[in-house]
Amino acid sequence: MPEMPDMNGAIPADLPPQVYLTGIAKQSYFGDRAWSLGEANEYTLLAAMDGAGLIISLTDGGRHLLDRGHCLLLSPGAETELKVVSETELKVYLLKFLIPSGGQGLQLLAAGCRPFPCGPVHRLEIRLAELLGLQRKQSNASLRSPLPGAIGDSRESSAEDALLSLHRHVRFQELIYDVLSARNAAKAVKDPRLAIERTIAYLEKHYGEDIEIGGLAEREGISRWRFERHFKAMTGRSPLDYLTVLRMNKAKELLSRQERRVGEVAALVGYRDEYYFSRKFKQEFGMPPSRYAHGGCGADQRIFSIQYLGELLALGVLPVGSNNALLRTIPEAPRSIRGVEDLPQINLHQLSGLSPNLILFPSYLDQPTADQLSGIADAVKVDWESDVYTRLRAMGHLLKREEEAERWIERYEKKAIRTRDRLEHCVREGETAAAFIYHDDGLFVYAGHHFGHSLYQGIGFEPTAGVRSLMDRDPNTKWKRIEPVELPYYAGDRVFFAMARSERMAEAGRRMLQHPAWQGLPAVQEGKSYVVSDDWANYNPITLDKHLDYLARCLQVRRRA
Repeated sequence: MPEMPDMNGAIPADLPPQVYLTGIAKQSYFGDRAWSLGEANEYTLLAAMDGAGLIISLTDGGRHLLDRGHCLLLSPGAETELKVVSETELKVYLLKFLIPSGGQGLQLLAAGCRPFPCGPVHRLEIRLAELLGLQRKQSNASLRSPLPGAIGDSRESSAEDALLSLHRHVRFQELIYDVLSARNAAKAVKDPRLAIERTIAYLEKHYGEDIEIGGLAEREGISRWRFERHFKAMTGRSPLDYLTVLRMNKAKELLSRQERRVGEVAALVGYRDEYYFSRKFKQEFGMPPSRYAHGGCGADQRIFSIQYLGELLALGVLPVGSNNALLRTIPEAPRSIRGVEDLPQINLHQLSGLSPNLILFPSYLDQPTADQLSGIADAVKVDWESDVYTRLRAMGHLLKREEEAERWIERYEKKAIRTRDRLEHCVREGETAAAFIYHDDGLFVYAGHHFGHSLYQGIGFEPTAGVRSLMDRDPNTKWKRIEPVELPYYAGDRVFFAMARSERMAEAGRRMLQHPAWQGLPAVQEGKSYVVSDDWANYNPITLDKHLDYLARCLQVRRRA
């Protein structure tokens, strides 16, 4: 019979740190009130599955947003409140657990009060639901002893109860390992922008090669969903859209030299199918590449623009016509520009009568309408969601007016600096502001576009925590519908309200200004609220330029008053 191996010379393994679950519950929070999470005497884990809430530390006053797929770890003694800021209720799993004195490393890891992502969300939710189900099965006696195999547990519980307790304990160990690993990874990642910057540099160099979009994230060693989220946040486009635009712009450069055939250009920018390349080029620029190569965007273009009159005028381009809504918004537009009815929809008969050879239209138009426009002239879709600089540069590329686009942007930014200098004694450093509008039977808060562009990029106000959360989620967010009870989360040191022109919406706006939630804002009570026409909430170069002057006068007058 073989002898057992001699273990005397072996180095004993250190026991792993101990951590025990003491309870788990699924909780929903809702309504206009602050929910106290109490003073924790154990470690607490909150895992958000739906909705969004503002976590407020009563210890240091810190405020952090907790939304879907994010977890929050609270240490013993932490005093916190939770306020729901989403239209829907906030649904969370709430776990209590112990880390005995032997787990100092885990205690340090679990410290803090800042939410962190813990994806994939569906896997996290499955594990939490399983753990909750195991707790419901477990007897009250076993729940009183968090340590599986404890003496009291073994005497009072059956073997089946003991196995169930062990099962629950093991599942919790797996869960807490994933959560603490995600917390550690979130702390370790200092600047995800570096991975995106390296990817952009790679695409700029290798755009003519076969590129597997899914492989871009793999090259950087991060998950695809996380990579694409950061990529879009930085560039405003998905990786595939960014590569397509890059290839199309490179193709334009090659075609403008008139040195190569269309098929050669297609191959050089990464397209093996010439017909597919031509179709994509026309979708992007409104004309086939062969026509572009022969100067299709020259000065003889008769352009009709739906919604982009301000951009064309900033580029020095005089269109033959535009929709009436934009002409009303930009009264200084030359009278030679013909207006076309646009309510309830664009009048195609009037548009056709202007004999345009190029139509610019916003991306929100439905496909049947876009097809009808293409039947009248070459029609180019312009991204409605992108910021004004991106739109201006894209139209500058299309119309071969890149220099004019850059000159306008430079002029605007210099004017913004001069305006901030004028307001040095009116707007203090770090002062926050937010803008709202009552539109289509709802209250909306502006993010970084439209009115937000003037406040944050123009005047230099800081976004509030609520507005910043919208901008961080999607830099191209226009606005978000909110409930009046959410106003304190989004409002800042100063608040602006854009009053609609239509009598019905104006009356609703006036009622909103009398709402207790608005009247209770500190900015309103301190005389730092402003009501302006919704004309000033439009988003085009001409309006943004005028808005700087208007806001400067508005703020200076209020200071003198």
